[in-house]
Amino acid sequence: MAETYFLPSQKMPQAIPDLVSDMRESHQSNYVRLSAFTGLVLDHLITLSDEIEYVWKSPKGPITHLFFFIRYFTPLSFIANLVAYFPPIGQTQCRRFIRYEVFTTGIVIRAANVMMLIRIRAIYAGNKPITALLVGLLLVEIGGHIWLIIHGERRYLPSPVNN
Repeated sequence: MAETYFLPSQKMPQAIPDLVSDMRESHQSNYVRLSAFTGLVLDHLITLSDEIEYVWKSPKGPITHLFFFIRYFTPLSFIANLVAYFPPIGQTQCRRFIRYEVFTTGIVIRAANVMMLIRIRAIYAGNKPITALLVGLLLVEIGGHIWLIIHGERRYLPSPVNN
């Protein structure tokens, strides 16, 4: 296949700059993901001694198990996300993976929400109206997330660079 060269006076087909821009944005997103994961691992390493002293050596109950779930499920699901994006995946895998990513992110967020609900309930000494309000909000949020998982689909958004 012959290579095509463009003189400075000729206009390059629009698809080429779009492809280059998309690849650049994809690489930048991957670097942000990798940076975020590095920060997460660094935080785990910095706080590990405190975790061992105050959590591992304390009596185990539902709160402790919820803490461990949030603490260790997050990096494991993050690793799966990183593996999926390095190298970029095809459209078929992307459609399946998006649902996985949204689902796992939702699980971690909801677990953190439950932890916060328990903390707020403790702060307000088990105040029933506040607890009911928070549980109601959590259920609405869970319902909205389930709806997004079922009905969500990929959308192509225009690049802000090219506009």
